[in-house]
Amino acid sequence: MNCHSDLPLYLPLTYPFAGLNEWELAKWLGTTGLPNTQIDAFLKLSWVKSSLPSFKTSADLVNRIESLPSVPVWTGKWITLPEAPLDPQLLLY
Repeated sequence: MNCHSDLPLYLPLTYPFAGLNEWELAKWLGTTGLPNTQIDAFLKLSWVKSSLPSFKTSADLVNRIESLPSVPVWTGKWITLPEAPLDPQLLLY
């Protein structure tokens, strides 16, 4: 079952984040290796609060990251064309 089936057909590229700036902040926070307590402390800073990120805690950030769709899986099939029987090709889709 697709957990994203209730979403509209068009979503911004930065979904579930408000925009590119918030996406970059989330990516940075998610890859720095900071513990959740440090991320929460960062998100409570007055300057960060005035920038109004839509996620307020590290738990909310993690939930959004985990809600992102998974990476598409490629499937491949070897095919042989009659014109080149000794040169099989990998068809990716």
